[in-house]
Amino acid sequence: KSSVHTDGHKPRNERWKKSNRAQQRNHEPKPLPKIETTHFLSNFHSEICQAAKYKVHAPSCTCSKVDWLRLRYQQEKNEDNSRSLSEELEDLDLSDPFDNLLVVPDTKTTPAIFVCNETTSAEFRNDATRTLCENKLAKEIFDGNTDATSLDAL
Repeated sequence: KSSVHTDGHKPRNERWKKSNRAQQRNHEPKPLPKIETTHFLSNFHSEICQAAKYKVHAPSCTCSKVDWLRLRYQQEKNEDNSRSLSEELEDLDLSDPFDNLLVVPDTKTTPAIFVCNETTSAEFRNDATRTLCENKLAKEIFDGNTDATSLDAL
């Protein structure tokens, strides 16, 4: 039921509802955050995110931000797009990006996530390799060296 003011206009809250619905209809889904596995400083930070702060998340983290990202990737996996997410993950040699140490920009939007390869939850849970996983991530972030930072080399 809509009421009309004496000047012939709808009340402001009804005009807002209509314009909000129009925006929702025309709203295109935001692209998924890129998955980066190399060149943290020169590419991920300098070219893509440029965030003042980043947060490191443990493999299989269940915080709200990682859960939201995981849900977006699951939805994308279930849809059939031109270049599927499965192909991209295969190219990056990742089966589940969220089962590794993640670096996520501490920003409102998330343009990309940095995945530290070879730091799965199984490796991270092991106390002996937890330090190795953290050292591997530190080496990738600060040295930019991803080729020579396998867990075996540390």
